[in-house]
Amino acid sequence: QHFNLWAHMTVLENITMAPRRVLGVPKAEAEARARKYLEKVGLPERVADQYPAFLSGG
Repeated sequence: QHFNLWAHMTVLENITMAPRRVLGVPKAEAEARARKYLEKVGLPERVADQYPAFLSGG
């Protein structure tokens, strides 16, 4: 299985990478949006600070 997440970055860092680098979205705004997306898909707040290796694929 390929999840296409950078293993050395937290979930929050993975989610905010493209908006920050490509679109120039400020860090605080990108993080706020990312946290809303996590909530929208039913993931708890604590997931944002975890690394991909600690997430369940199933």
